[in-house]
Amino acid sequence: MQVKNNLFLSNDYIVYIRDFALSKGITAKTLVDDLDVGLDVLLNPPQRVSARTFHKLGFNLFNALKNPYEGVIEFGQGMVLSLHGSLGIAIQGASSLNEVVRLAVKYYLTRANFRIMELLENEDFCRVRLTEVQTEYDNFFSLAELVSFEYLVAKFLSHHELKGSCMINLKASEPEKFPWSLVKGYEIKFNQAYNELVVPIQWMNLPINPIDLA
Repeated sequence: MQVKNNLFLSNDYIVYIRDFALSKGITAKTLVDDLDVGLDVLLNPPQRVSARTFHKLGFNLFNALKNPYEGVIEFGQGMVLSLHGSLGIAIQGASSLNEVVRLAVKYYLTRANFRIMELLENEDFCRVRLTEVQTEYDNFFSLAELVSFEYLVAKFLSHHELKGSCMINLKASEPEKFPWSLVKGYEIKFNQAYNELVVPIQWMNLPINPIDLA
C-alpha cells in the first residue's frame, strides 16, 4: 500500500487501533469499512500508513461505540510511551518536563507528519500545539492525542503536589453527551483557536518521575 500525498504515521498506531477495537468487540471488517486497503492493513500493516487510512480507521472505530468520546478518552490514556518508538525512548531519558516537551517536538515528525507539534511559552503557560498540515483532520484523534499528552504529564509529575492544572483547547465544537465525568484533573475547552495542551509554566522544570515504556 502506498502512502498517498506523503502524509504518514508509524504502523504502531494502526496496531493499537486494531487491538483497542478488538477489546471493545468491534470487528476488523467494521474497521476497514469504506477503505480500499482490505484486512491486510490490520494483519500486516506497512512501516508507514497513510494519514487518510489512519483517520478512516479511527472514524470507523469510534463511531462503532455507543459513546464515541468515552472511547476517545480511554484510547488517549492508553497511548503508552512504548507506542511512540524512538520518541518514547528519547523521552524516557529526560530529567524534566521541559526536556520531555522539547524532545517530543524534535522527534514528533519521525512518527507522524500530518501534524506539526509546536512549543510556545510565556510567563504563565507552556503550550504544546498541534498544527495540522491538511485542512481535513479528525476531531477524535485531536482530542485523543492531547489526552495522551496530559496523561503522561500527570504520570511524570505524580510525585509532586502541583498547583494549577492542565487545559486542553480544541478547535471543534462540544459534541452532544460529552462524557465530562471522565475528565479528571484537567480541563477541556471547545471552540478555541488551536488544538493544544496548556501546561502551567512552573511545572516545566520540575524533576520528573521515570515511568516504564510499557
